[in-house]
Amino acid sequence: MNHTVFQIPMLLIRHGETMANRERRYCGTWDVPLSPQGREQILHCASCDCVRRAAKAFASGLPTVYVSPLIRAKETAQLLFPHGVLVETAGFAEMNFGVFERRSAEEMRYDHRYLEWVDSGCMSQCPGGESRDMFQERVCRTFLDLPFFSLDVSPPSYLIIVGHGGTVMALCSRFIRDISYFDVRLPNGGMIEAVCRYHAGEVSFTDLQMFGE
Repeated sequence: MNHTVFQIPMLLIRHGETMANRERRYCGTWDVPLSPQGREQILHCASCDCVRRAAKAFASGLPTVYVSPLIRAKETAQLLFPHGVLVETAGFAEMNFGVFERRSAEEMRYDHRYLEWVDSGCMSQCPGGESRDMFQERVCRTFLDLPFFSLDVSPPSYLIIVGHGGTVMALCSRFIRDISYFDVRLPNGGMIEAVCRYHAGEVSFTDLQMFGE
């Protein structure tokens, strides 16, 4: 019998800083590692109460961490949960910015394609990439496809997802009442602790706390 009602404590984590972040370059599918500063940042975050709570919830076994396949997210997960079981989840990867990848806004200030995208509120499809709606649908469908929502699998004692700023924005703006996409802007290494509630096919996030500078 499927579990039709449950609630799970949850931690949503944005990866640490990369050089692309520091240089303010669009970095979606561009697979860059954490910078030395980013590694230090995440090691500092490992002592946060929310991370300790998440790790402690798996006292009877190793924590399962759903993680974007991009290296900056995997490095972050490994640093925060060195004994965790990482489950690479392609749908939690950052938005594909297409031809804007690796470039900064300053470098594209005369690129009509970029200016048109910005004028759309960053809603239209990036040339060669995704639109915000396409990206959000991909992330949220991936979330709802986690096995405990549809199969006879017990929910985890704590749900941990390590991804990107966009990953967290997409999930929170879909599953939190009265929150829009750009209302949730985590810094590198930022985290949101919440409760994921599931009832009769409906998902909601409640009891949010945000961590990070």
